[in-house]
Amino acid sequence: MILNIQPSSAFKTETPGAFADLDFATYAAAPGINKSGLTVMRDCPRKFILEQRGQLDKTTTAAMNYGKLMHEAILFGHADVHIVPETYGPDNKPWNGNAKECREWKLTHTDKPVMKESEVQQLHFEADCVWENKDAAALLTTGHSELAIFARAEGTGHILKGLIDHYGEDVSGPYFLDIKTTLDASTRAFSAEIYKRRYHVQFALYRRILAALGVLDVRVFVIALEKGELPRCNVRQIASEALDIGDADLDSDLALYRQFKRADWWPDFADDEYDRNCIPSINLPDYVLSRSDNLSGMTMA
Repeated sequence: MILNIQPSSAFKTETPGAFADLDFATYAAAPGINKSGLTVMRDCPRKFILEQRGQLDKTTTAAMNYGKLMHEAILFGHADVHIVPETYGPDNKPWNGNAKECREWKLTHTDKPVMKESEVQQLHFEADCVWENKDAAALLTTGHSELAIFARAEGTGHILKGLIDHYGEDVSGPYFLDIKTTLDASTRAFSAEIYKRRYHVQFALYRRILAALGVLDVRVFVIALEKGELPRCNVRQIASEALDIGDADLDSDLALYRQFKRADWWPDFADDEYDRNCIPSINLPDYVLSRSDNLSGMTMA
């Protein structure tokens, strides 16, 4: 193996390395900057620092929870959930979420997500779509799933971290892949989604961490899984240009992070220019300013 993968028992906070089978709670609690944190910071620096300090719970959505279960089904063959009974009570009445007995059952099953049997079947039906794709199956057959990686950012010492869906090495060298669920897995549509959701920054971050751990020339793949009655799977290698743009955006994010951290100033909005001693101006959009004939010249120079 090119990458030195250590067991989770060897993990220590703020220690660079790649660790297999590290539980998600330990990974999430470990110090470090990841892509989701950087995206939050880009939107609202104050929210980012409050989450980092544990003063604000990190936002989770139904889509995020479903995505986590989908990853479990694809990578490990099962989703750890409680299945809602079909009936309740001594008379075996059809399950009714508003009934007292059903509400009490839910209160005693809060340690895992709760799903109907039909929902679990649909989940596995969609997961099977990935394994029926020969390219996806070949990439997933060997290697390590949910690999936690940590490294120090060059020149700053900040810890960078990531949780790779799957890492592998074959005759062509090292690679990692990420699984994304989407409403449209077509190449054209998902290309736009990669940029919109800043997946290219995530891939660049993983590549940078692996490079710091001695893994160079790593290939990056994405498995786009389209959910629905007829799930579809699209497997693509991320182009070098996309990764290079991701690198540039990652550098911009990290520079912004250093600026906020150095000043210990975490504003509500992250704009391109900052000056704590001056209130910046706001103008009309560029497409309006381009209509120079409408300028009256009333403002003093």
